[in-house]
Amino acid sequence: MNTLIHLKKTTPLLLAAFAAAILACFALSPTAQAQLPPPAPDGGYPNANTAEGDGALSNIDTTTAQANTAIGFRALFGITTGSQNTATGYRALDANNGRNNTANGFETLWVNNTGGGNTAIGQSTLHSNTVGNNNTATGLQALFNSTGNDNTANGVQALFNTTGDGNIALGNSAGFNLTTGDSNIDIGNQGVATDANTIRIGDQANQTKTFIAGINNVDKSSGNPVFIDANGQLGTGTFTTGPTGPTGPTGATGPAGATGATGPIGATGIQGPIGPIGATGPQGPTGATGATGATGIQGPTGATGPTGPTGATGLGLSTSDLLFRLSPSTLPAGGFTRIGTTQQNIKDNSGHSITVTLDVYQKN
Repeated sequence: MNTLIHLKKTTPLLLAAFAAAILACFALSPTAQAQLPPPAPDGGYPNANTAEGDGALSNIDTTTAQANTAIGFRALFGITTGSQNTATGYRALDANNGRNNTANGFETLWVNNTGGGNTAIGQSTLHSNTVGNNNTATGLQALFNSTGNDNTANGVQALFNTTGDGNIALGNSAGFNLTTGDSNIDIGNQGVATDANTIRIGDQANQTKTFIAGINNVDKSSGNPVFIDANGQLGTGTFTTGPTGPTGPTGATGPAGATGATGPIGATGIQGPIGPIGATGPQGPTGATGATGATGIQGPTGATGPTGPTGATGLGLSTSDLLFRLSPSTLPAGGFTRIGTTQQNIKDNSGHSITVTLDVYQKN
């Protein structure tokens, strides 16, 4: 309160001296210095621009450039009107005047001029890019010499030499050999300098087995057959049948399999018709009757001899009677003539119907 009263009573000369001292202190404050146009010391700039490091954002025009962040020696050193760039590291985006770039690492996007939408993470990534857009590089010197657009490289020196567009590389030195070709995909493969529109996965010198899900049990038999040449390139074509090779040796006989169960007895078939009786053969001629000898003198009656054994019972068949025997059979004794065969349906002792063939004989 006393100070205010004193100021009101101070002479004009003292007031002028006091005002000059206050302005000097304000001018020397860090906050005031950060708001000055370049080449001001590091700190906050107008239009949301931020710099920290010798030479960072040294040439920026804060009336047009917006939302740039530079951390590191000469980070975004050359930018004047570009906006929305982020540079972290020694000379990151050193010559940049483009938009929407992100550089993190030593000399990342070092000479980028008007290229935009690029992301570089790792020492010297996208080092030579000047006007290329929408590139992404992660890893030491990835896309080092690139000047193309829409490339993606992930790995040490991935796509190191390419100047083409739309290439993708994943792995250490993946796509390293590509030069001007476009639209290549190299995964774990350094590629070939002349490649374009080519996919290379793995290296035959390192990978000897391939497992890819989603193929087994998927029926594409209506499509074209796929072939693989000695270099590992896939393609489609038509099968050509070669000559039949020689027959290999017969393998050893395998062990006998177990006997299968007996199947059910099938139904009895329909009895066939009885065949016709064959014709009776012609009767042989009757032999001539021998002459009657003279009656001899009757000798004395001899003693009665012992009774002989009883002979076998005869068949009891008369002339023209028929005799049936299971076929095949031999001619029975006792004067028979075979006149044919017949089939009969009979039941066995178990009651099953069976058909038998009989030879038919006629008593002479």
